[in-house]
Amino acid sequence: MNLGERYRDFVNKHPEKLIFFLIMVFILGSASGLSLSAIKFKIPDDTYTLQLKGDASGIIPGSLTLTPEKLEKVRSLHFDEALYFCLISFSTTGYGDITPVTRTGRLFCTWYTFTTILFIFIGIPYSVSKKINVEKIRA
Repeated sequence: MNLGERYRDFVNKHPEKLIFFLIMVFILGSASGLSLSAIKFKIPDDTYTLQLKGDASGIIPGSLTLTPEKLEKVRSLHFDEALYFCLISFSTTGYGDITPVTRTGRLFCTWYTFTTILFIFIGIPYSVSKKINVEKIRA
């Protein structure tokens, strides 16, 4: 049995493994591309401000407060942020905490979402129907 026949046999017996592999390659490849690109994203940054209240004689006891501030940074993504963004976008959850601000970024997200929908509505049903056919043949 040559390599092509073994590959075809594997795909026919285990289509879900092929789909899973393609999804992982798609997500990791997209995250790698995003982390290396110059596409800018708006990213929330939770920072805290330390406020000390007092007068000229010193700090008043009990006047130390931490105040959360919501800031947003516009920058490129690191790999872990890009992986998070791609996983959330692939699941079509889309929390909106990381958003593209450039036109290229918005086009990428549109393409990514469209491709995700193709995976969900074509790839997964295909692998399930193949698996059902294989199980029928075995029985």
